[in-house]
Amino acid sequence: MNGEDVFDQKFKGFSVLDVVYTHSEWVFNDGSEKMKTEGDMHDKARAIMKSQGFGTHLAWIPVHLSRFENSKSVLELRTKLRSADFKPFYGKHLSIHTGCVYGNNW
Repeated sequence: MNGEDVFDQKFKGFSVLDVVYTHSEWVFNDGSEKMKTEGDMHDKARAIMKSQGFGTHLAWIPVHLSRFENSKSVLELRTKLRSADFKPFYGKHLSIHTGCVYGNNW
């Protein structure tokens, strides 16, 4: 919105798109397995493979695909999600906390 295109810029060797694609591959591989997040180890384990939620969800998929419609790993993740969850996409805290993407793994 401010005229800056950060999607292809590298930050510590990775672009935002690199991180999104890697994250979508991790979620695809983990499926509906419940796991704890790095942010709060006191919080209960949750499965991220759902289209709705408060912090733990995949509601970012249609937002991403509205700009990058040919994102192979994100399209595959959406297909896998839709085989189990038909609810409309809706998520609170969309793109606010990025610990699941930018945690210690980078």
